[in-house]
Amino acid sequence: MISRKKSAPRRANARAPGVPQKPTESPNPSPGRKLWRLEAFDLRAGLAFTTFRAEGHAGLPIDDWPCFALAPPSFTPEQVGNVALALSAQRGSFESSLLVDGAEVGFEQIEHVAEFVLRAFLGSGGGDGADGAPTDDEPVPPNDPPQLPAPDLAASGETYLLSDIQNFDAKSQRLTGGDVADYQWDAMHAADPQGMVARGAMLTMHELLRRMPSWPSKAAVRWLKDLRALGHAIMATGHGHLFLDPQVMDMVDVAARHMGWSSLSALPPEVRASALFATDLPIDDTLVDSFHRTYGVPRGLGWQPGSLNADDPVSLLNRLPVAQLAKSALPADLGERASLFHLLSAISAVPQTVLRAAKATAMIDLTVFAAACLVSCGSAGSRTGLSALWPWLRGGRSKLQFEEAQMIAGAALEWLLSQFPARCFSATLESRIEAASNIRYTATSRSPL
Repeated sequence: MISRKKSAPRRANARAPGVPQKPTESPNPSPGRKLWRLEAFDLRAGLAFTTFRAEGHAGLPIDDWPCFALAPPSFTPEQVGNVALALSAQRGSFESSLLVDGAEVGFEQIEHVAEFVLRAFLGSGGGDGADGAPTDDEPVPPNDPPQLPAPDLAASGETYLLSDIQNFDAKSQRLTGGDVADYQWDAMHAADPQGMVARGAMLTMHELLRRMPSWPSKAAVRWLKDLRALGHAIMATGHGHLFLDPQVMDMVDVAARHMGWSSLSALPPEVRASALFATDLPIDDTLVDSFHRTYGVPRGLGWQPGSLNADDPVSLLNRLPVAQLAKSALPADLGERASLFHLLSAISAVPQTVLRAAKATAMIDLTVFAAACLVSCGSAGSRTGLSALWPWLRGGRSKLQFEEAQMIAGAALEWLLSQFPARCFSATLESRIEAASNIRYTATSRSPL
């Protein structure tokens, strides 16, 4: 996942020679003005050519068009010798001329063009692969799901970030054409980032349990690894106490009865979720004799850090499914393959995506949890397994553990806001950015469908 950090700047710094800096907010440009126009572009690929000219192509020798190329990862404009390169790209997967209501869009600054293409590229991580073929690095689809009790989302009322996103959307609605406006995100004042991480984790546990395959099977092996990778992520974010949450315990009990896991059902209620999510214990009838009684920790049952590639959070997010209530905001053809990576990509590029979800605050919770996985998984000192769970099984979280979880949740929210756009475009262009995730290519020609 391309970040907006130094390795992939938020905006390009280069500017065409002789083109002065323009105000950040500008009136709707007139057709006769020279502005930066998208000559050819493939938003899904993050590739574009931009020229500095008036609307249309008539009356200007082709050699007089200053033309720059934009491409990942830096999106720094690089001048090309001849605009013919851009014109020839239109014969492949590139579109020509960005139009709004029949008029060609012009941008005041080349940095605005780079920001537009960058955001569309980042958001297109919410789509599928080049040919739409499934891969092993995606969620296990549901088979015969148990009727799990739904998580109680009554506490999912964090509205500060939601209000911030609504304000961003309202500002966009007031812009037209190629107008651009700076936006300062202020949601670091959110009251309960740790609560958002916890609720997002619980929703993900519910969705993954809903997808348990037939047992035993190859899919079950993969599913159990994903379940325990999620357990590692939850521990790394400082939320191991969720395995003792009554809602999680109820979900695990239903799952155990559904699959006929008598060994798991035989364990004390307060350790069942821990045994399922946070150990390498086999979930079959050999389990019970090696565990419980006095909650002792048998030798060899703890994980080693990184044993499930937990130091690769992007791979982890690709394999964790998105809860049902958030799927309406993602490309429909993703179906059950929609993952937390798709969700994080989409919302990082177009935050107002959450406004189209069935429950916007719950979608925010999922996104903040995904961000917490990125900032914490693979970090030095993170532990999983029963040895790490021991303090919670005995007496709950300590004050220091609570502060650690609060620190990680705050860092996740800060990282997420740093990925949000610093500029908003008109509502029409924001829609074009969001629609980039729906672009599909044919398997042979890579022409957009």
